[in-house]
Amino acid sequence: MAKAKARPAKPQIAARWLREAQGVVALGLAAYLSVALLSYDPALRWVDQGARVGVVGLWVGWALFSTVGYAAYLVPVVLMVWAFAAFTRPIAIGTLSIVVGGTLGLLAVTGLLARLSGPTGGIWLHRGGWLGWVVAGVLRRTLGDVGGLVLLLTLMAV
Repeated sequence: MAKAKARPAKPQIAARWLREAQGVVALGLAAYLSVALLSYDPALRWVDQGARVGVVGLWVGWALFSTVGYAAYLVPVVLMVWAFAAFTRPIAIGTLSIVVGGTLGLLAVTGLLARLSGPTGGIWLHRGGWLGWVVAGVLRRTLGDVGGLVLLLTLMAV
């Protein structure tokens, strides 16, 4: 009996091409978000600013700073890491641990940044954004100052 010839795996080639295309798009998006975040000044209203990234970039910068504060700088970094991983190896899709770890890390960073909020140049800046303000407030009321800080640092380690 003759053995059948092994066919080249076309789905693997297509999957690799799709992964690399996603990596290129993620790198472009990371670059755009980086410029949007670097050109946005949280001390000014977003309508009073002019940016090299246009109205959409200003809106994205405002939305990210308002939501997660200075932790918004992590978004382009995560996109770049994901893009480089897409070029080198396939990412395990659907792993719950990545999503849970990323969410806990984001909550911890925004909470820690909210604890560092204060007046800058005569204007009160919420460095952790709305999310950090809520996280820090809930932890302060339930665990106190030291307990909240310990929990946030523990979440960062996770």
